[in-house]
Amino acid sequence: MQPIEDRKAAAKAPKTIFIIHPSDFLTDHEPYGDGLIAFGFISKLAERGYRIHVAVKRYSIGHALPPNVTLHLLPIRVRLPLLNRLEYMIRVRLLFNRLKKTEPLDILHQMNPVFAGLSLAFIGAGVPVVLGTIVPSWPHNPDAVAAGNPALAGLLSFAKKVIVGLQQKRAAALLLTSPAALNRVPNPAQVQHKILSVPHAVDVERYSPSGVNLLPEKMPLTILFLANLSGRKGIFVLLTAFEKVSKALPTCRLRIAGGGPEAEAVAKRVASMDCRSQIELLGPVSREQTADLFRASTVYCLPSFGEPHATAVMEAMSCGIPIVATAAGGNPYLIPMGGGRLVAVGSDAELSAALIEVLSNDDLRASMSQVNRQYAEQRLTWDKACDALENAYAFAAGRVTSVQSDLRPQPLRDSRIGAQHHHVVPNK
Repeated sequence: MQPIEDRKAAAKAPKTIFIIHPSDFLTDHEPYGDGLIAFGFISKLAERGYRIHVAVKRYSIGHALPPNVTLHLLPIRVRLPLLNRLEYMIRVRLLFNRLKKTEPLDILHQMNPVFAGLSLAFIGAGVPVVLGTIVPSWPHNPDAVAAGNPALAGLLSFAKKVIVGLQQKRAAALLLTSPAALNRVPNPAQVQHKILSVPHAVDVERYSPSGVNLLPEKMPLTILFLANLSGRKGIFVLLTAFEKVSKALPTCRLRIAGGGPEAEAVAKRVASMDCRSQIELLGPVSREQTADLFRASTVYCLPSFGEPHATAVMEAMSCGIPIVATAAGGNPYLIPMGGGRLVAVGSDAELSAALIEVLSNDDLRASMSQVNRQYAEQRLTWDKACDALENAYAFAAGRVTSVQSDLRPQPLRDSRIGAQHHHVVPNK
């Protein structure tokens, strides 16, 4: 139930939304985080009676959309970097102009990822622009065009900040998933008055704890890694850490689910390990399999070098699974106190110690499980997320001057619960 102020704001929210970019790939079933989150927002808005137009580059939708949602396919023809962005900007503005002749459009919404400059195509459109959700950025990774050329890299970085700053200045509202996302806001003081908190969400009914009570001695200790197989997700750090975990807990298993650019390298690394018999490579898994994977696991581990806002972490929490993750990006604001352990990025020693602690303590795991499930039920539902989005629309349209929300994310100050083996410094 929303606070009374939020219900009033939602009642004043505009009712025709033009989503100018839901993600590069909109989907309700493929393993593509941005597209899944965008679809979640769109489907919930549709349930609440909104008329929604969606300009989309690619999509894969497994279920029929309701009649109040229209997808407008704008496949990209130009393959050159930057020029393909310009092509999309032109085509989506032309689409807006056509739609505007036949019906009113109340809000323009550019969803995550909020590509630099895209919404500037709507200068002079006369419709409020909403940007987000904006998630924390990954650690700096120079553009391939600028690799090996520091001067060019610096110039491109400066140009991007100028464009993003202008884009955010002209927007009516900026939607952030957590305070960590401020690293994507070049001039926070200039736009502070229009920054709103809008969380991501998960289907807490589908991702729920198993109804079968397994005795701890009958359920093998299992670590699940479910993510893209790339170095920046920390998979190689986890493999090194698991060598220590497997010695401390010889019956423990590590299940690695997902595909990616370094799948072959991961397989080779596993094949060379003494504990390889305790590691299972599942390969890519379908969305239908993920809930069962979480329920069959003892702990979910995501040792990313930077994690904007991990959907898999929310799904694991909803299934009542303890979390061991890095104190990076949005993780300290997403994982509730008592629901997991945060460790330093890149530290296999801290990671192995945290995993051993959680796996070795039945009472601790039971407590973490309860904390995470309760948090998911109270904070991570699509109703909660859509309440916040409706309030943001009302604010952007000038129909309310402020909104109240109980969804302001709080950082995980200390995830150790008395443990002394690692130091956690949450993002500020």
